[in-house]
Amino acid sequence: MIRFMFVKKIKNYSLVKKLDVLMNNFFTYLDTKKYTLKSAQELEQKLHDTLSLDTPLDNKSDFIEAVAGVFNATRPTRGKNFHNLLFGGADTSSVLADMLTPVMNVTMHTYKSGGVHILLENEIVQKMIQKIGWTNGDGVITSGGSISNLYGMLLARNNADPLFQEQGKTKELSCYASELSHYSVVKNASVSGIGKQSIHFIPTDDAGRMDSIALEESIKKDIKEGKKPSLLHITSGTTVRGSFDNIKVLLNIARAYGMWVHVDITWGSGVFFNSQLRRLIDGIDAVDSVAWNPHKFMGIPLTASVFLTQKKHALKDAFRVDSEYLFQTESITYNPGLKTLQCGRRNDAFKIWAAWKQGGDKKFEEKMDALLALRNYMLGIIKNNKEIILFEEPQYLNVCFRLEHENAKESCLRLESEYGIRVSHAHIDGQDYIRFIFVNNTITKKDIDFFISSLLKK
Repeated sequence: MIRFMFVKKIKNYSLVKKLDVLMNNFFTYLDTKKYTLKSAQELEQKLHDTLSLDTPLDNKSDFIEAVAGVFNATRPTRGKNFHNLLFGGADTSSVLADMLTPVMNVTMHTYKSGGVHILLENEIVQKMIQKIGWTNGDGVITSGGSISNLYGMLLARNNADPLFQEQGKTKELSCYASELSHYSVVKNASVSGIGKQSIHFIPTDDAGRMDSIALEESIKKDIKEGKKPSLLHITSGTTVRGSFDNIKVLLNIARAYGMWVHVDITWGSGVFFNSQLRRLIDGIDAVDSVAWNPHKFMGIPLTASVFLTQKKHALKDAFRVDSEYLFQTESITYNPGLKTLQCGRRNDAFKIWAAWKQGGDKKFEEKMDALLALRNYMLGIIKNNKEIILFEEPQYLNVCFRLEHENAKESCLRLESEYGIRVSHAHIDGQDYIRFIFVNNTITKKDIDFFISSLLKK
């Protein structure tokens, strides 16, 4: 029996090792493959027979060919010409774990079904609580940053209107967020029952930070109208400019009015791994909840998002519904389904744990150092070229600029159609700018040079 278990263990190790080699071969292929821009209509027409579910394939080789066709038509986000979104590249150790996840196919609502992966989730939550600077707290892995922000709004709602869960709305609540905050704030106001009209978007200063004076004026106005301020939604790392609201200043205002304070650091979490940038989130150790997306800066495959709260029992109080046929073993600590919106959840813990386990904090600290060096290299080029106009000195890993004689939208289309470079544009202060995101640390100065030279070829 012992010999059988030993042989089985060796075989499993060998299989994982082979998968690791296969994965790296795939990455080499993806990093070198060239992709041309096709419209949705073009692609739909070209792959019509492949995509159609009205033409099932009984032959295994035909099926594999169809799968390969979809794979080849997919433009990966790990390539060195992808600078388009707040994620890019891929942590290889995390990808390996994610490849094994559907094979194991566990669900994360109970210890009985999730087993060791529940322990991994708890370990990740405690590690993040430590990084934030809390001494206590709780958390859960969610299906995305929008859902993590929803958790923050729901807990704020319950805190401000304790009867809401049992009776529905008993008070007119109001919430406050920067005008540059994520669009999920609006959706979440609708879903939570607070209502879209209860959200006040506060103007920002020249650095893209929420204006504290305007915030307090808005709060006082709501109180006069009989509304109860419930949530202050702070953004640490805005989508376009990478701006960081001043947590300490805003927190003092919120506490004076008894509000729940939630920080959306889904993009800005890279500052946890840099001692100099950490100043951008001074005061985060005193807030009530945080949304953190490892699938952004940390390079975990989509999706990987975590909601965290300093209030130890807030999640349980908000979501617990006992069900004897489900929760049959262990305490709530090991049965996350008692403190989440979802019942069955995909196992995203394994891939987050794998990325952190292989290299620890040091790996992400080195990644941030490398990205900042690349960012500064690009800034040097931009500042020395009269054809390129820099919008502002970046606070984080977002760099916004434009060509003097070409619209940013046209620049982005040209770069993708002619050179396969994917980069986005955004409207800032009445002008369109290219938004370049530094998140893929596999790119080099040579890749930056290629981008700049391609940009300047009009």
